Amino acid sequence: MNNHFSLLARILLFIAIATTTVCAQDAMFTLGSVTAKRGERVAGHLEIPAGVDEGTRLPFTIFHGAKPGPTLLLVAGVHGSEYAPIIALQRLLSQLNASKLSGTVILVHSANPPSFFKRTIYYSPVDGKNLNRSFPGKADGTLTERIAHTILTQLIPRADYVIDVHCGDGNEDLIPYLALYTHATTPERIAHVKDLALRFGIEHIKVISGRSADPNNSVYLTNAAQLAGKYVMAVECGGLARADEVSVTTITTGLQNVMRRLRMLPGQTTPIKNPVYVDRDETIRTPEAGIFYPLVARGQIVKKDALLGYVTNLHGQKVHEARAPFAGKVMFIVKTPPVSAGEPLVSIGSLQP
Repeated sequence: MNNHFSLLARILLFIAIATTTVCAQDAMFTLGSVTAKRGERVAGHLEIPAGVDEGTRLPFTIFHGAKPGPTLLLVAGVHGSEYAPIIALQRLLSQLNASKLSGTVILVHSANPPSFFKRTIYYSPVDGKNLNRSFPGKADGTLTERIAHTILTQLIPRADYVIDVHCGDGNEDLIPYLALYTHATTPERIAHVKDLALRFGIEHIKVISGRSADPNNSVYLTNAAQLAGKYVMAVECGGLARADEVSVTTITTGLQNVMRRLRMLPGQTTPIKNPVYVDRDETIRTPEAGIFYPLVARGQIVKKDALLGYVTNLHGQKVHEARAPFAGKVMFIVKTPPVSAGEPLVSIGSLQP
């Protein structure tokens, strides 16, 4: 009898300790070298030590809500000249209140600081690589690869939901849209993310399928998160190296609408009434460097084979014509003259009937 009682006591003690440990972990949220208590906001950096080249630091803020709930990871500045998302997350610092939040929000303010401070489009000034083409990255790779590896191993695993916030790069004029992903997931999860997208408040929604299902070749941040089993969405709003008020407000309002829908914030949301779905898109690139002369505008409807613009060399001789691969809408178009071989000129989206 005493032996049975002793065993029961040990089991109850183990359960009590385990429960206390879980509650203690839930009461704290640690990322890098900082820890947030429930109802607390803290700021920190993820260190990317120097390796084959220089290092950097990824600045983040944690809002650890007073009540339990999901963890939402918001990433801005994967491309350093995409300013509207970066400024939108700065604005969220004054709009969110951890004491009124359920769950946890992680804001990564600039995922690519070298590109941000050097004002470069697409590519890092350190190693010439595009961060959003570098996942899963490498722990011992170049700086861009080490940033990708850090995002994949230290940030994405902490989240239930991942929103990668972009806009047109410093050379791109873009219509606002959201991107959803239908591979490596279930119909129920797709429907859930689609519902969140409808609450965001942006009319155009691009549905993307066919991305790599190989975690060792995920390429994009969103695909890396998708293959890690997260609920994933991308935002594209703004462009041309601006942080215009309309784009910044659209992003901040939309992100808070998602939080309301997830019951992280109080309040109701209303789904957008007339969404426009883009079921495929194609980006036309230039085979040669030169000067680009756009002939259409963002949002314009074009017919198949329509002339979208042309490239000349520096002697003024035409070296390339960009034509529409199918009928659709101009999703973005480059509006600054210089273009390098292989770079985008314009993207056309096919609209679902």
